[in-house]
Amino acid sequence: MIIGEWHFEVIQVRCRRVTKYGDPYTAITNITITDGEPHVEGALSSIKAKRKDKIALTNYIKHLGYDSYTSSYFQNGKRVITTKKL
Repeated sequence: MIIGEWHFEVIQVRCRRVTKYGDPYTAITNITITDGEPHVEGALSSIKAKRKDKIALTNYIKHLGYDSYTSSYFQNGKRVITTKKL
């Protein structure tokens, strides 16, 4: 979107799992677009993520027009980077 001399683009989305907007959320993550690729980052949850949570994130990323995303986590003190095709 362009307004005047400003070009706007969405590069980060904060995602919260909540039944009703305004209520306390039970999980949070960010989707950041870097170099044209979505990255799912900073996932925190008070309960274990369910299959429907992953489906919701996947569907949102597809809605943005992407066919894959990258995420990372630490295992045994080392960073593991994964790319998931949708």
